[in-house]
Amino acid sequence: PHAASETASPLGVTLLPSAEELFCTCSHVSLHCALTPQTRLLVGGEMLERMPAVGPDGAACGSHLINVARGGIADEAAVAAALHSGTLTSYASDVFDQEPLPADHPLLGCPGFIGTPHIGGATREAQDRVGLQIAAAVLAVLDGRVPEDGVVGVA
Repeated sequence: PHAASETASPLGVTLLPSAEELFCTCSHVSLHCALTPQTRLLVGGEMLERMPAVGPDGAACGSHLINVARGGIADEAAVAAALHSGTLTSYASDVFDQEPLPADHPLLGCPGFIGTPHIGGATREAQDRVGLQIAAAVLAVLDGRVPEDGVVGVA
């Protein structure tokens, strides 16, 4: 699914026709998409080479990629090569093809690499909210109702 221009335009969002055009235009890209057959290894060496290292104002800012979507969307070997060559200035990710990363993973020795575990939802507030949702779901099932938030296996 893609955003419609009538939804994007009032928000000041410019839609581009392709990922290739996005990478040719933007020095900073953040990935937020599902891992599908179409997005697997979407970002490889060719895409990274397309990124400008200057902002729209002409200032040299480097090229930066953030992946907070899913492991497998960015080709990690290509990202590591781009970081080592200077084609990519920085790469930050909390998702990887293999988790946890093995100690000999090529990204771990790269300049400009920032990696964290995929635990963004592990805040105290998020855990409290999940606990309340689980309790509400259990009470709904015990009361013969289908939980509002849905439960796997309940018809």
